[in-house]
Amino acid sequence: VFLTGPNVGTRSAAIQAFLTAIKAPAATVCSLSDFAIERKAAEQALGWKGLPVYDIANATNVLSVGADFLGGWESPVYYMRQFGNFRQGRPTVRGALFHAESRFSVTAQAADQWLPVRPGTEPQFIAAVARILIDAKLAPNANALPAAAAQAFHSADVDALLKTCGLEAKRTVPMIQKFGASRVPVVLAGASVVHTN
Repeated sequence: VFLTGPNVGTRSAAIQAFLTAIKAPAATVCSLSDFAIERKAAEQALGWKGLPVYDIANATNVLSVGADFLGGWESPVYYMRQFGNFRQGRPTVRGALFHAESRFSVTAQAADQWLPVRPGTEPQFIAAVARILIDAKLAPNANALPAAAAQAFHSADVDALLKTCGLEAKRTVPMIQKFGASRVPVVLAGASVVHTN
């Protein structure tokens, strides 16, 4: 029995070729990180079955929520290359990274601002971010939101949500407004590994 992670990239092709050559059964996928949440979100939001791919190389600011994209999330090498361009690949732009995650991951270490949310409070953080951006008129497509989502965001209590996350509004709100005011903002959302100390 050959155990492997999710079947993606050239590594999985090499494993399959090896197993075929020795006439072994197909590899058994054994992983906690098949990105079921990200796949479902992409299907619901974009009508696409697969993992979203983010273009951070051309962003001016990035808000990453629970996505350790420089660590073990999705494709670290791809995102490290993107991040290199985001930071140093443009002569007049150095992107700013804001990262919300419960642990001090590789991405949190590289961030300009780390927002250490309590484990499992990423949905509350996203709701607070949406309300902050809508209130500051920094959400250009807010009118296109489904009615239920718009109502949920408009009824969100930013202070209470941020308190639930373990964050201070006086520090977080200006940070989110700075993110939203950038020319090309990108939000990455992923399921972080829930970790408590």
